[in-house]
Amino acid sequence: MIAVLVAGVVWWRRRVGAAVLVVGTVLVATGLSTLTKYVVGRERPPVAMRVVGALHPSYPSGHATATTALAGVTLLVYLGSRPGRVRAWGAAVSAAVLVVAMCATRLYLGVHWFTDVVGGVLLGTTVVLCAAVVQIRWQVDNEPTARSLNAQQGKEI
Repeated sequence: MIAVLVAGVVWWRRRVGAAVLVVGTVLVATGLSTLTKYVVGRERPPVAMRVVGALHPSYPSGHATATTALAGVTLLVYLGSRPGRVRAWGAAVSAAVLVVAMCATRLYLGVHWFTDVVGGVLLGTTVVLCAAVVQIRWQVDNEPTARSLNAQQGKEI
């Protein structure tokens, strides 16, 4: 839900490609997390340790994966707008704090082992790095070249 809200704000700011990147990144990360859970099949901590109930396998943490993917891709889109150095650092620290807080809640609630949240963060980060490659590739492919700019202006190279 939050990814759709973030994508809506990005779309509203007329950045359709970035909005698709946000939703796509979170969907891919969530899908890979779910698939990995069922392939690995790791048991959650004992019921006596849990504050809340949880039914599905434990590794990787889906919350950690999705939060990392959303915070990372939002940071990626924000940095693409070329903010100042202080704002960029502030955004990066905010994203990191958000991810750490989500991981801490999963551990506090007793529904994940430490390695589950680390695995989720690593998976989410991997998907964000892939999204960064997609974003860079899209920008390179859609950036006007000197030849096309000169052709539009009627000049020879």
